[in-house]
Amino acid sequence: MPPLMPLILGVMMSTPTPPTVLTLQATLKAPKVVEISTARLREAQEIAAAQRAYEAHIHALPSAARQRFVTAQFLGQAADPRWDKRLGVLGVAQGVDLELTLRNDLPREVVIYQGGDAQTFKITLTGPGAVACPFDGSMTMEFRGGLPHVIKPGGAVTLKVEALRDGPRGLSRWLLTQPGVYQAAVAFESIGDGVIVRAAAPPVTLTVVEVE
Repeated sequence: MPPLMPLILGVMMSTPTPPTVLTLQATLKAPKVVEISTARLREAQEIAAAQRAYEAHIHALPSAARQRFVTAQFLGQAADPRWDKRLGVLGVAQGVDLELTLRNDLPREVVIYQGGDAQTFKITLTGPGAVACPFDGSMTMEFRGGLPHVIKPGGAVTLKVEALRDGPRGLSRWLLTQPGVYQAAVAFESIGDGVIVRAAAPPVTLTVVEVE
């Protein structure tokens, strides 16, 4: 019988198996014209101003103080009227839904997990009034598994990216604060059963028009 200690050390020092990474093709569909009311644009501008004030405050802090502040913010203990308005971003859905189509050109079935923490969208938005509002508050710690969906070789699935929400649990947001022409792109990632599935769609154009 082999000595116990070498067996224990062997288990402790064993290298974990890296996940398999699969890449799918992706295309993005967006409305060509987005009509946003003057009131909703004004609300988005107020939230964007609060977001900028919040970011400026963080960047001006020394490193140690910045870490304490971020921790307090995460715990909901850093309320301030200068940037409280930024929290209203959770209620700003400006009627912009994107559709991301994933196509499986691989010679094998691919399983993606839709919803929950297993699926993440990452939006890139450029244009005259594009403002990112990343979420940095607290979240519950449980892992929310998504529903598996099998994409057969040559098959495809279309996913909805609602209200320009992205990041973990869709808690981050993008704001459209001005009329104009914008470019939107979306990357997708699904994690489950030791497999990471990724896809990135090239940008599409949408035009924001202000209406009363």
